[in-house]
Amino acid sequence: MEITINAIEVASELAHQRLVAELPERFERQHNWGIYREEDMWQDLSNGDKIYKEQVQDIFNMYYDEFFEFLTNSAINMGVG
Repeated sequence: MEITINAIEVASELAHQRLVAELPERFERQHNWGIYREEDMWQDLSNGDKIYKEQVQDIFNMYYDEFFEFLTNSAINMGVG
């Protein structure tokens, strides 16, 4: 049975879920950033879009890299790709 996943989408979703799961431990207790809930992680742009606040984006990037590397290395080790 062959299973195909989009490693970019999966890594992004896993990184986001890890950010949410670690609230408020990482953000408030360790850094006192005033980020208590998922809604506090976002910055509103003038065009109506939302992006992660800078501190949150840095942590998301770290998590994303970990998950993406794991997913792609796992696929290579299983002979996929």
